[in-house]
Amino acid sequence: MKQVFRIIKEGAAQAFQQLAANKLRSFLSLLGVTIGIFCIIGVKSAVNSLEDNIRGSMAKLGNDVIYIEKFSWSEDPGQNFWKWMRRPNFTYTEFETLKEELELAELVGYWQFLGAKTAKWHSSSVENCFFIGLTEDCRDLFHLEFEGDGRFLSPVEYQSGADVCILGDVIAKGLIGEGIDPVG
Repeated sequence: MKQVFRIIKEGAAQAFQQLAANKLRSFLSLLGVTIGIFCIIGVKSAVNSLEDNIRGSMAKLGNDVIYIEKFSWSEDPGQNFWKWMRRPNFTYTEFETLKEELELAELVGYWQFLGAKTAKWHSSSVENCFFIGLTEDCRDLFHLEFEGDGRFLSPVEYQSGADVCILGDVIAKGLIGEGIDPVG
């Protein structure tokens, strides 16, 4: 046992002598090790950050949600564009059937997207507006919230097909103007 401690003591003493005798080599070795450790930590942090970002983005889609869409999420739509375009669009009637038949589903939502169109109200118009028609459950499915003033449509407005909509701030100001409250 004494011999083991003596060997460790002699090895440590010799290591410190070499460090003192070769200061430049010692400095460069320590610098290389330090840079290597910082690089490993930096790469690990970047990977963790990307992973958290991807997990957060996927969590917004919902981990207990099934999406039924016309286009594939796993295939490049440019390669088989016409194959996907020939598929029929989902209809509101099909949505209602799914909602009735899916007994275990807590929420069933339907949305329809219209590309860049012109929004008109009285004599005002705003071009290149994107329109999305949503059912009531989509608010909870997509965790939608307002950043400013506003409200979601009431169940009565949904069921009666009332002539109302939710406007973004820029479109509301373009159609209605400043100083007028667009919230009904």
